[in-house]
Amino acid sequence: MHISTPTFQHHFIDKFQIYLDSMVQNAQDRMEDHNRSIDEYFEVRRVTIGVKAAVIINGIEMNIPEAVMRNERIATLIAAATDMILIANDVYSYNVEQARGDDRHNLVAIVMRTENLSLVDTLDWISSLHDKLVQKFLDAFHQVPHYNDPEINRQVAEFAAGLGNWVCGYELWPFEVRRDHNVSVPLRALYLI
Repeated sequence: MHISTPTFQHHFIDKFQIYLDSMVQNAQDRMEDHNRSIDEYFEVRRVTIGVKAAVIINGIEMNIPEAVMRNERIATLIAAATDMILIANDVYSYNVEQARGDDRHNLVAIVMRTENLSLVDTLDWISSLHDKLVQKFLDAFHQVPHYNDPEINRQVAEFAAGLGNWVCGYELWPFEVRRDHNVSVPLRALYLI
């Protein structure tokens, strides 16, 4: 890896190993038909979504020290971005997963089941949670610490902005690749006045 720094390589290997280990848990849950609570689901899904392993790629040419990456604000940014991405993924993929009978590892189905809500009420519940995460992300983004090293400050700012780009990108990606949409049915735009 000629373009990556040793710091990045360490971060990536660590996060990717955690992600791979989580896939075993995911498979075990499916085999055992295990139903998780909302909190248990988030704990597992934050890892199985693979976001932490993916967003670390933002730092491929960076040398952000481990202590900086563990800073409370940086950790909050990563956690909020992860949760927003997993929410988007689960909302977008819900219809396909429930149609296949494979929705036990999907937030929409879990909230409907555990909170005994309709689909509309579930989406309202999830939307409210998402709004809180957006605010949490923005608050942490505006409070990212500054260090005595201008290069570290530049890299941290770039990494933080990259996390926001991942969230925005994931909001658009499913409509580009149409993985969770019937490709034989064209998407339509509805303009409201």
